[in-house]
Amino acid sequence: MKWPVVALLCLGCGTAINVKTTIPMMGTAVPVEVSVVVPVAKRTAAPRAKAIIHDGGETVLFDYDSAVIRQDQLSTLGATEKGQDFTVTGHCDERGTVEYNLALGQRRADSVKAWLVRMGVNADRVQTGTMGKEAPVTHGRDEESWKFNRRAVVDFTWRE
Repeated sequence: MKWPVVALLCLGCGTAINVKTTIPMMGTAVPVEVSVVVPVAKRTAAPRAKAIIHDGGETVLFDYDSAVIRQDQLSTLGATEKGQDFTVTGHCDERGTVEYNLALGQRRADSVKAWLVRMGVNADRVQTGTMGKEAPVTHGRDEESWKFNRRAVVDFTWRE
């Protein structure tokens, strides 16, 4: 038996979902395929409606158990521009307790913030936070993996 197609249209754009089911019709179950367009919620910007976010950001790597920015990482921070806001998130490798790594991640974020302020960024334009060991970029259990998880990620936002 062929499947009749019933299309339900929703206002706006979205994602189409196809569902096969049966519906009762004159005492018989009739198979149907229903195609539904699920609308996607519109994204609304926070108070800075004209903000443009730079995807990816920059990553600053740290030595084990340290919040001191390594010399070879200073160039990672690069130049800053007028109108930039920064969000710095500190991360750690899996070793150590949750509490210790949350604190170390915060110290790493604060260290990067201090460097940005020394480079002329207004401290009010830099927000910091920590993920501790909860968001690794690699999952190995060796130094080769851990060295990439000891980091601070700097994301940039421009205001118009």
